[in-house]
Amino acid sequence: MSRHLYRILAVGLMAGSLAACGGSTEPSNAEGDAALPDDVTAFVARAGECRSWSDEARASGPHADATREEVMAAWTENACETLGADAGTLRQTHADDSAAIAAIDGAMTPVEGAAVPNSPPAAATPEMGEEGLARFISKAEQCAGFAGEAGDDAEQNTRLEGLWSEAGCQYLQAETNATRQAYAGNDAVLARVNESVAALGY
Repeated sequence: MSRHLYRILAVGLMAGSLAACGGSTEPSNAEGDAALPDDVTAFVARAGECRSWSDEARASGPHADATREEVMAAWTENACETLGADAGTLRQTHADDSAAIAAIDGAMTPVEGAAVPNSPPAAATPEMGEEGLARFISKAEQCAGFAGEAGDDAEQNTRLEGLWSEAGCQYLQAETNATRQAYAGNDAVLARVNESVAALGY
């Protein structure tokens, strides 16, 4: 795989994953903000906090000097890895509230304007059991497969980039770290996690 494509596919921890935590979360006016349900307002604020820890935001913001440990702590504190699933729940809860749906969609639009993957985040926790872990490993293997198929064919690489984005592979490294944190001390599970992402260097 070319170094250029690998940089596109195997993106860094925060640049891809935390950028997906939110886009423009500013309401059009104060009246519109006041009209939003409390749970939607809280979600938008949380997504904005996740976004503030992205590489792009940190470069010129108050978190510019944050360590990797501080970034991951913020990711965990704000439950950024579950934003996608939580957004889906809120969309169902407020299906008849167009303003709420617009606010949720705005919060889930990545900074770079790319589409948010339809699949929920793959980070696994012990509470999810084997099903959650299997979902994570399946996604990791799929993303590794996409990266492994990359080569010198520009048309194929473009297709793979699209598949990579649709599958949410740009968030996999952050999901990997979140899963490792959740299973800290469980050597058997960590070995499975590490094996599934080894080809990507995560």
